[in-house]
Amino acid sequence: MRIVVKITGKFIEGENLPLLVKRTRDELDRKNEIIVVHGGGKEITKEFSLRGIKSKFIEGLRVTDKEDIQLIEMILSGKVNKRIVSNFLSKGVPAVGVSGKDGGMVVAIRKNPELGYVGDIVSINVKLIDLLLKNGFVPIISPISYGIHGETLNINADTFASYVSVATNSQRLVFITDVMGILRKDGAIIKSITTKEAKKLIDEEVVANGMIPKVKGGIYAAGNGVKEVIIGTFGDEAGFNIEGTIIRREDDEES
Repeated sequence: MRIVVKITGKFIEGENLPLLVKRTRDELDRKNEIIVVHGGGKEITKEFSLRGIKSKFIEGLRVTDKEDIQLIEMILSGKVNKRIVSNFLSKGVPAVGVSGKDGGMVVAIRKNPELGYVGDIVSINVKLIDLLLKNGFVPIISPISYGIHGETLNINADTFASYVSVATNSQRLVFITDVMGILRKDGAIIKSITTKEAKKLIDEEVVANGMIPKVKGGIYAAGNGVKEVIIGTFGDEAGFNIEGTIIRREDDEES
């Protein structure tokens, strides 16, 4: 089985990274292939704050100007990516850190003038990912990508992971978050939801802020051939069989 894991929040911080490595090793022991996509929003916000830069968001996406994107690339493809890789290597798990730029993996176009240097994916070339997996490496991928006009663009990591899961014909997409899954208005966890129901929750603003791109990414992946899409957090399970919210295709809805 090929699994794409999107990780961010507290789970890319030093003291929590060993858990990610352990879960990855669990899956490798089962002969599964793992692709890790990471964000780093908290790291970016922290660095921006230290530099006196105010963060602005539109539907969970960070507004990014020309100066911002240089700093974001340094944080995501440099600091965060290499910290994750170092943790994998320290535990004997072969990992290679790359970004969407490397090998022409992801080509993007600017999403919206209001968002600045934030991209929508135009195409994905999976040759580099396949090469790394074939040779026993775990790809650790930053969502920084190459724009069609030669500019650097940041892709929301949730969106990036969902597109990678489809392009690589992965069987499972797992969003590891700081919460237990998608919540109802009363705070209860939704165990399973169809793509249509998920869209409705976004329209009704039950799903908001940073959860929007996760749910949209899950809808895209589930609707384009990824068999299992889960949004949740680590519990007592082994590997990435986490508990949380399962997003399923409309035609998979239980009668």
